[in-house]
Amino acid sequence: MLGFATYAALLPDLRDLWQLSNVQAGLVGSAFFAGYIATVSYWTALTDRTDGRRVYLAGSLLAVAGAAGFGIAAQGLWSAMLFQALLGAGVAGTYMPGLRLLSDRVTGPSQSRYIAFYTSFFGIGTALSLALAGLLNATHGWQSAFTVSAAGPFCAGLMVFLFVAKTRMEAVAKVPFSLATLFPLAAWRKVLAVRAAAGFTLGYMVHCIELFGSRGWMVAFLAFSAGLQAPGADFPWNLAAIAAVVNLAAVPSSILGNELALRIGRRR
Repeated sequence: MLGFATYAALLPDLRDLWQLSNVQAGLVGSAFFAGYIATVSYWTALTDRTDGRRVYLAGSLLAVAGAAGFGIAAQGLWSAMLFQALLGAGVAGTYMPGLRLLSDRVTGPSQSRYIAFYTSFFGIGTALSLALAGLLNATHGWQSAFTVSAAGPFCAGLMVFLFVAKTRMEAVAKVPFSLATLFPLAAWRKVLAVRAAAGFTLGYMVHCIELFGSRGWMVAFLAFSAGLQAPGADFPWNLAAIAAVVNLAAVPSSILGNELALRIGRRR
């Protein structure tokens, strides 16, 4: 997750450096999610056909390419969008396959708790990404913030591949990969035909809009707010550090929410 919020942390600086409009700055951030959405079904389908550790490692290396490539070669709108899309595809290759690796190894009542911890650590990863980017940008420049963040997915991929037990593959029908694998519309229709599944899915979609919208623009919002203050009224920390603390607050909230759900029911 170390490169996940690097662009968000440096958005105000890169927008001014490359003379981007707010729309163009948003497009660069959105490219991450374009890469994620375009590939996440493919990565998840692969875990049915091959060892999930290999899928995770491949996603990690793609995230390395996106983060390091941004720091080394990004020079404006289109190149930044390209590397953000690669980073998004790489994170897609780790997050859902990682969840699959976990759910395959933990069953029963404890599975919900393990998954809650797994998903809440997304917030810790986001916070670390913001804090590291803010620190490195101030001391070594924005390029270093991206290139150093590539060490995160590289180490994660190696750790999962070397220290997680190999997945026992069950027999799976050999269906050739196609456009339907990337965008399984028929499968989505089946899911959305179930009223409860459709409700939770659409609710989660709206949650993601506010969650990633706030994460993507939080530092830019703080920069705007700082510009409204009287001269000399500096914020106590750099803006990325403030955003990191805000994201850390989500971690106990997520875990406690799951504990409450176990006791009073998820729908409530």
